[in-house]
Amino acid sequence: MRRLLAISLLPFALAACQLFPAGPSRKFAGGGMDMFTPVNVRIHPLSRLVPAAGKEPATLQARLEFTDQFHDVTKAAGAGAFEFFAPAAIGHGPKLAAWTVDLNDPAANHEHWDAVTRTYLFTLPLPPGAPADKGTLTVTFTLPNGQKLTDSAAVSAR
Repeated sequence: MRRLLAISLLPFALAACQLFPAGPSRKFAGGGMDMFTPVNVRIHPLSRLVPAAGKEPATLQARLEFTDQFHDVTKAAGAGAFEFFAPAAIGHGPKLAAWTVDLNDPAANHEHWDAVTRTYLFTLPLPPGAPADKGTLTVTFTLPNGQKLTDSAAVSAR
């Protein structure tokens, strides 16, 4: 009977070891609201190229997702610099366009925030002649404290 009880409790013991690992715990930084400052930016996979349609020019719908030190999605303040590059076999091709965005103003921050996807959405116009089927997008986002967060991702039309 004891053996059966021990075997039946084994999965719970293993799960507890995974939830509460032994050894040094991760050190978190900051106090107050600083602990929720973004530490990572990601060009979200929903980012896409939108080909021209009728009188509407081709655009790039860029979505940014920020996470804090707890790996939770968070909002951000700061300024971002986007660059769009032509596709290439290795790395990226020549730069086709560049844009800057500013999320320091509360109204602009609210305007670009998409509560459903928990991302910031920017609709950026592509220059005439730029390929609207695929390319590489990079972003460098500068937080108010001067810290720079970067990411790069392939984007395509869907």
